[in-house]
Amino acid sequence: MQKKLYKVMTILVSCTVLFFLLVAGSLGYSTYQRFTKNELKSAAKLVAAGNNKPSEMADILERSVEYDVRVTFIDAQGSVKYDSEADPAKMENHSDREEFKEAKANDEGESTRFSKTLGYTTYYYAIKYNGGILRFSTDKENLAGVFLAVIPMLVVFAGGIIFITTIISIKLSESMIKPINSLVKQLDLRNENIGQFETPYEELEPIIKNADVLMGRIHKNMNKIKA
Repeated sequence: MQKKLYKVMTILVSCTVLFFLLVAGSLGYSTYQRFTKNELKSAAKLVAAGNNKPSEMADILERSVEYDVRVTFIDAQGSVKYDSEADPAKMENHSDREEFKEAKANDEGESTRFSKTLGYTTYYYAIKYNGGILRFSTDKENLAGVFLAVIPMLVVFAGGIIFITTIISIKLSESMIKPINSLVKQLDLRNENIGQFETPYEELEPIIKNADVLMGRIHKNMNKIKA
């Protein structure tokens, strides 16, 4: 019984720790996403307010922020006129891009695109600028990538939690089984203490009462046999 109880408690604790890590990771990644978007928008608005050329904005952002920001200038027809990381002549028309259409209609727009093959998420923020659309983007690892990066830390953390809870579950199961083992020892045919069985668990009191009655009958019959 003790082994079964210990196994059940260990599985329960392990599942709880795993669930906690998944929930905490998801919530943390959501916060990370919002922070990245807000930081990108703030940086974009700040450099755009200076009326600099797109190339100058890319240089400013490269020196002022710790993450890579790609700057793209698109004309009103969707043709790329400048890109800080690629040759504009080789880039396709961007008039169908969500952030482009939204910025053209509402002065600013944003979108998020996921890359399953490359394992990252790209955030885009676009604003109207000098008759065209100025777009800023940055790549961040997706949720799977973040989890893969922190797996060693998670394994150590989860291992420590499971080790501690395993010790606790062993001690707890021993404390739960000890009164039952004590009761079993008391239920000895040679025991004369009828009616004096004790247990800290009220759930076992009906068993104790029945044991008292049974032991009383056994001793009575044994005395008759001896006589």
